[in-house]
Amino acid sequence: KICTAWDANSQSDIAQSRSDTSSLHSEISVESFVELDEKALKKIKYIVEELIMTEKTYMQDLQDIVMGYMAPMELCDDLFEPSTVKDIFINIKPIGDFHLNFLEKLDEYKKDLDLLANCFLTKESEEGFALYNEFCRKVPRSLDLIAGMMKDPQTLQFIQDCKQQLNHFFPLSEFLHRPIQRILKYPLLLRVSTFGLALSFLCVYFVLILSFFVLHCSNSA
Repeated sequence: KICTAWDANSQSDIAQSRSDTSSLHSEISVESFVELDEKALKKIKYIVEELIMTEKTYMQDLQDIVMGYMAPMELCDDLFEPSTVKDIFINIKPIGDFHLNFLEKLDEYKKDLDLLANCFLTKESEEGFALYNEFCRKVPRSLDLIAGMMKDPQTLQFIQDCKQQLNHFFPLSEFLHRPIQRILKYPLLLRVSTFGLALSFLCVYFVLILSFFVLHCSNSA
């Protein structure tokens, strides 16, 4: 699903939405923040802007992993066993599918604080964020597999060619850390309790702190 969803049109949409982010600060409805003073309002606008901007960047990272590394490796079955490819990329496709829809919702509701906060609290989001449990639990083995494969000259060259095609500075192993970095970033982006914001955003913060705890336990196991 994710390979077909991230076609040329999707890439164009992501590029266009990145340019739209620059005007987000002025577009967010003041009516959503009627009870806040001007200083708090500016902080909220900045949080929303950074949330959506970094989500778009993360989506591009996921797209690069799937289309730039995973898809070519799946096609080169004489060099990579299907089971090995699965062990390396774990459930990155379902994570990407979830975030593609999640980003659309964030962008759709960026002008309404309550609806934006509710994006984190739906059943779909609960299931989507739960995907990170498996990813974080299995990523150490994934990184070990990559390190082992890089000792083979042919495999090393293949992965380096993929990296060059993507014009990446960082290696594949670094990009496989991005999902972990992203899920742990949400509590930092939404540290809104210091701003005295709406109860809905405090609920978001609570849910994401729980996600951090679950992931920490998974990594420690």
